[in-house]
Amino acid sequence: MQFGQATHLQEHTNGFFNAYTSEQFENYSNLISNEEIREFFSKDYKKVLVLEDDDFQFSIIEELLLEINENIEIDRELDEHHGIYRFDKTINNPREKNYDLIISDIVLLNNTSGLRVVNHCKFISPDTKCLLVSALSLSKIFLKENKSNNVNVDIIPKPIEFNLFHELVSPALN
Repeated sequence: MQFGQATHLQEHTNGFFNAYTSEQFENYSNLISNEEIREFFSKDYKKVLVLEDDDFQFSIIEELLLEINENIEIDRELDEHHGIYRFDKTINNPREKNYDLIISDIVLLNNTSGLRVVNHCKFISPDTKCLLVSALSLSKIFLKENKSNNVNVDIIPKPIEFNLFHELVSPALN
């Protein structure tokens, strides 16, 4: 790829990007017919935002989500600021599907807070299902955030118990 050449980025679920030149992107995108695109977007798919800075934990969550429903779009953010930005960008764009589920670790990259992301999302969209995943005990979570024990989200302890995860997540994805 030459400097200054137009590129297109395609994000993969692991957060890395592949860069394509305009010519490569055009060739790649022509492989998918308009009919296939219409069929994909007409499906009733679900959309999930996962805030997790640990790659291993993210891969477990991703695998569990796809086990519950393979017709989902999974977006990932690593910290509080990018999580709030991604949520707000989606909720304010009428052409984008809103998130059906938000799953967040409590302590994110650079010691930012997943609980603040969830509180923000619940304030903007109270009907959005939110789930916290953490190795911290419930009392430590509230001490860390200086909150009372009056939170309106489910919390799954780490290591993630698969049956509990399925029980709490399945209603939002089916």
